[in-house]
Parts: sequence; structure tokens; C-alpha cells
Amino acid sequence: MFVKNNERTGSGYIEFQFCKKKKAYFLNNLVGYKFWSDDSIYLDVDELENKLINLYHILKKIDPDFSIVDISYFTKEQTVTFLENIDKLQDYDYTVIKNFLKTAIERYNGIYILGV
Repeated sequence: MFVKNNERTGSGYIEFQFCKKKKAYFLNNLVGYKFWSDDSIYLDVDELENKLINLYHILKKIDPDFSIVDISYFTKEQTVTFLENIDKLQDYDYTVIKNFLKTAIERYNGIYILGV
């Protein structure tokens, strides 16, 4: 389901990346991310659109402007909401994304989702 950078095959992935920036300027202007980061996790876009459609719906509920082809920033508070909603899902094993989100909440300033 989720893979690390060195496990990717091809480029049709959505990247979940830690937001390590602190200043509002960078956050509000979506500056400070770098594609294909080694500490990111990656989800094949076909899995999000098919098997993992629940994740997509959660993200759209948190941010109605979320798109799988765009760059989105989710604040620490939104990341907490994302994690709380994933905890309610029973259809797949979400351990990787849950651990990633917990780290983002504990150590960073939310997450970026870098679309295809």
C-alpha cells in the first residue's frame, strides 16, 4: 500500500511529506517541500482512487480544495483530524500512514501532500 522512496516503481505516486517549516510565510505559500524525499511515504495514485477511496474522502472533508494532482498543506491540527478519522477505518491495515501521521504531529508542523 504505502512504500518508501527506494521502493517506488514509476512516478504515479502521491507523496506524504513532513512539513518541517515553521514560518507562516512558507506554509501559506506552499514553499519548503522537496519532491521524492527519503523520509516521505508514497501511495500509488491508483490505490487511492480505487481501494483507498476512504482516505481520499477524509482528506476532502478536511480540505474541500484537496486534489490528487496538486500540492496541499495540512496543519498539525488537520493532521490530528486525519489520524482520528483513519483510526475509525476498518477496511485495510493503515499502520504505515498512522505511524507517519503520529510522527508529523509529534515532531513537525503538519504534512504536505504532493499530488501526481
